[in-house]
Amino acid sequence: LFYGDLTGSALYGWSPQRSFGATSGAIVVAQGDVELQWLDTFAFDGEGGLLATSNKLQRYFVGNMDFSGAEGPNFRVLRFHIGAASYLAGPCASV
Repeated sequence: LFYGDLTGSALYGWSPQRSFGATSGAIVVAQGDVELQWLDTFAFDGEGGLLATSNKLQRYFVGNMDFSGAEGPNFRVLRFHIGAASYLAGPCASV
């Protein structure tokens, strides 16, 4: 299971073999205060990668998102190499 930490700007990975909690038992796959703001919309690429989008949605909600580009991109599509396939690929899937 992979999920984004909105307050910590991080991507976490969790396996059923570990204890479960918001961050306990999970591993940090990636963390970045600039690149990983509001990390969501996950998809497997079929080649061992996890795709995700990040954006500055928290800034949009309060009306101060910069659309001029002066503060960098507001939206990103990112790829993280995780070395795993989607559960939809079946129990014997390898990448």
